[in-house]
Amino acid sequence: MVPNRHLDMSCKGIRLRVLSYPRQPATNYAIAFARIVHTDYEFLEEQLRSSYSDENHFCYHVDSKASSDFKKSMKALSTCLPNVYLTDGPLSSIQHLVDDFAQTLARLQFA
Repeated sequence: MVPNRHLDMSCKGIRLRVLSYPRQPATNYAIAFARIVHTDYEFLEEQLRSSYSDENHFCYHVDSKASSDFKKSMKALSTCLPNVYLTDGPLSSIQHLVDDFAQTLARLQFA
């Protein structure tokens, strides 16, 4: 995928791209997605759109190798969608990431 240098990264633009497509039907349970990412923002946004539901939660850890533009894009995504979360800081192991996401999800209230 060739990055679009003119991609609208405003909340309005992000919501239009992610929320304007048919969404997954509501279920009686939520799914939490966790990923370590460092490149291909537009591809990640496409993946998010394909599995997006208000009840699901999407946790991303942006790797330190990521470009500043990628980090800004991911920050915009998490700012504009209430169920998208970012973690920061170095990872000493995958377990650290899992623990961080578990703490984030534990603060949420599920029906």
